[in-house]
Amino acid sequence: MQKRDRYHSAGPSIIPSDVAAVADAAANGWYTNFRHHISKFEDEFKEYLGVKYALATSSGTAALHLSLAAAGIGPGDEVIVPDLTWVATGNVVQLLGARAVPVDIRPTDWNIDPDKIEAAITDKTKAIFPVHLYGHPADMDRINAIAEKHGLLVIEDAAPAIGSKYKGRAAGTLALAAGFSFQGAKLMVTGQGGMLVTDDKTIYDRAVSLVEHGREPEHGIFYSGKTGYNYKMPALCAALGSSQLTRLDDIIAIKHKQQAFYTERFASRDDVQMIEAQPDMYCNYAYPSLMLKTDKINRDDFFEALRAKNIDSRPTFPRQSTMPTFMDADSPVAKSVEENGWNLPTAAYLTEEDMGYICDVVEGILDNA
Repeated sequence: MQKRDRYHSAGPSIIPSDVAAVADAAANGWYTNFRHHISKFEDEFKEYLGVKYALATSSGTAALHLSLAAAGIGPGDEVIVPDLTWVATGNVVQLLGARAVPVDIRPTDWNIDPDKIEAAITDKTKAIFPVHLYGHPADMDRINAIAEKHGLLVIEDAAPAIGSKYKGRAAGTLALAAGFSFQGAKLMVTGQGGMLVTDDKTIYDRAVSLVEHGREPEHGIFYSGKTGYNYKMPALCAALGSSQLTRLDDIIAIKHKQQAFYTERFASRDDVQMIEAQPDMYCNYAYPSLMLKTDKINRDDFFEALRAKNIDSRPTFPRQSTMPTFMDADSPVAKSVEENGWNLPTAAYLTEEDMGYICDVVEGILDNA
């Protein structure tokens, strides 16, 4: 029986200590303390990941943009990206004057298919830009081996992957640099915000300059030596991020509980297929995902039926290659996931009763299609 006015597709876990942290930043994060919460968050984040450098940014997109810019990506370069991802991945490449080259994905985890990468490499290719989609780690050993063979850089789009691991190593620590997102639908949130991480001092130093209009304080407090951006994270956002990070294991446990519930409920059905972590991978399950495996109803009609029961759900992303600003690509797997893949509701407040209702509605729609 429906208990809520709406069941949201995603949303954070916010508790009083989070609110208190933001209130402290609002009251005290000024004057000589203006960097306190930001530096604290950066220090805690790099300690959590085990990296040398972390730079808080105004968004995940900003972190990714800075990562590529600091790595020297620019006009005339090509960067290989997965065809199925949020458009920010390709956009930040093309904002730098480079060209995003979409490549098909694997059906198992919806990440870039290493078997398809080499065919996309040209003499203009400078980097591979894998995404850990929905928290599932991409096959970084194979991607890094291809990059080493061809003399390419690798930057991770780890936007949704905080807490995920590849063969025991944290997502975001598996390449030259990485960017995370803390946008409001992510597993941990700062409202808006992101983090660039790297072990490379040159990358970090370049990013530190670029994050604030290319400033070079050694030449004067307002001197700008290069064209940069205004990508700094506000103290209020950093305070919330720092508080959220202390509870990250508990927040991931919520997502794992949701994934397990949905998986058990749909295990006996042949008209849906849950996407599970691959061997040697640890997924944070930020967005429990599945494929419709039936011809009785298309995904758009399925979503409308869910909305009629006040259940929000998220379609998978459209292929970048279908958008007018990107080049075409032959991506049959991505096309299938685009048409049939979706994310189950994963708002942090959902109870087992809530998820039971959602599953009842899903099964009712499928059984009566």
